[in-house]
Amino acid sequence: MRPLLRLLRRPFHEEQHSLKLQVLRLGSMVEESLCLARAVLVGPNLELAPQVRPGDNRIDCLYRELEERWLFLLSRRTSKQRQPRQLIMYLQAIRDLERIGDYCKIWPAPVNGSCLTSPWRCVTAC
Repeated sequence: MRPLLRLLRRPFHEEQHSLKLQVLRLGSMVEESLCLARAVLVGPNLELAPQVRPGDNRIDCLYRELEERWLFLLSRRTSKQRQPRQLIMYLQAIRDLERIGDYCKIWPAPVNGSCLTSPWRCVTAC
């Protein structure tokens, strides 16, 4: 069954809970990507650099799926005042998490064959 058809049959609170768990999963993926990018920069551990881009692709896919599901859920529930605001807040959070994932993809690019480590000394170890 298609995911959107499944959404129609699930109660709102169940679907919202499921989506919240997926947002946490997205945050975990972004955190993992950020730690990997940091290891490449501060390490310098350049052999890890090729692993960053596939992680960003997974983040992008999950972001698109979550955005579609949240918008669908939002279109179903506009009657209560608080729910649309809460759903929009989650949409903004997943957009921001996806953007952080994009930054992780950009950071590990070495400049002139070496990593820039001095700006990242304040970053704590993952």
